[in-house]
Amino acid sequence: RPGRDISAPNRVGARPKARKPLRHKRKRAKGQLRRRITGIVSAFLLIAVMTTLGTAVWVESSLRRIAVFSDYEGRPAAGAGTNWLLVGSDSREDLTPEQQSALSTGGDVGSGRTDTILLVHIPGLLSGGNATMVSIPRDSYVDIPGYGMDKINAAFAVGGPSLLAQAIEQDTGLRLDHYAEVGFAGFGDVVDALGGVRVCPTDPIDDPLAGINLPAG
Repeated sequence: RPGRDISAPNRVGARPKARKPLRHKRKRAKGQLRRRITGIVSAFLLIAVMTTLGTAVWVESSLRRIAVFSDYEGRPAAGAGTNWLLVGSDSREDLTPEQQSALSTGGDVGSGRTDTILLVHIPGLLSGGNATMVSIPRDSYVDIPGYGMDKINAAFAVGGPSLLAQAIEQDTGLRLDHYAEVGFAGFGDVVDALGGVRVCPTDPIDDPLAGINLPAG
């Protein structure tokens, strides 16, 4: 009829339209958000696991294993925890001609000197505590089995890792469990992995034999 508001909710015979409760929508939204978060966390965990496995495979394939330890009369007994001998060597004997050129060794393969000797003790799981690292100075004057008194790095030069390990075991009374060595090429790889080393000389350096040509600053 003219003048009648047919949109009014209270007209005769009209019923208000029922609204759906909002709690169902909220539950649905929470469920979708929960599933999304679970999927993201699962993806991150999968990436972390794959990265760890890939790193382990790469490390295992890049290591060169050698026999270092041997039983001898008077060798110290095993103790609690684990002892590592970490050695840095300047030996170039495993370098290819291309690596020797890139690292400017001048054709000198070196005599296998070691200026970095670290003794690392890792406590057992039950004993607790922190790991301990002790640096053994290369000029430490010790008794080298079969050679008498000399500097500790001479043991590596004349007898390799096995003699060095035996000398350290006898001089410290600690039984070594593991040995790890980084050679000249490995040191170069570590420097590259760190993005290089920034050098800021006050004067220019030009040394063709060392492959160095750096401006001042």
